[in-house]
Amino acid sequence: MSAPRFQPRLMAVPPDRPYFGKVARISWLEGRTETEKKRIATARLQHALAVKITGTLRGMRYNVRSYAKLAGVSYDRMAKVLRGEALMRLEDIADAERLLGLVIPALLEVNETRSPEQIAADQKIEAALKRREALNLMREAIAAELELAKAGEIEYNDKSNPSPPDPPSSTKPKAATKTATRARNPIT
Repeated sequence: MSAPRFQPRLMAVPPDRPYFGKVARISWLEGRTETEKKRIATARLQHALAVKITGTLRGMRYNVRSYAKLAGVSYDRMAKVLRGEALMRLEDIADAERLLGLVIPALLEVNETRSPEQIAADQKIEAALKRREALNLMREAIAAELELAKAGEIEYNDKSNPSPPDPPSSTKPKAATKTATRARNPIT
């Protein structure tokens, strides 16, 4: 049999590997490939959560065995997860949050839960606000067009009639008509 042509390169273990999940600051390797960089980032996240879980367990005076039993997970698996020898699953994080509380870092927390009815109501309110904003924009556009039209009308009138119209005369047309009527009809 021939030896395999490709042998995966194993990453070196940092010197403070035994402190994974126990103390906050440990040294990390630098990844050379994208895959290594992703794995190191994943390990760092798992380490941060493991430190938080073990610290909370210590503060509550629980041990890993009793916590594993509460979570419904074998002690062997839980110990490996907290030591970084097994991958932490989302279920492990959810168990930690449910059983220990405040394990998830603040950036990952979801503070608000809303029912589908509340979400639908909020969406209706957002749609109504967008419609109102659109109407206001249309009103502003119409007002601006009217102003431009008025300014254009005034400008047009100024160009077509350079002299202003004559003011109305103060003479009374009825009196003039009456006099003209008497001149034609001498009997009255």
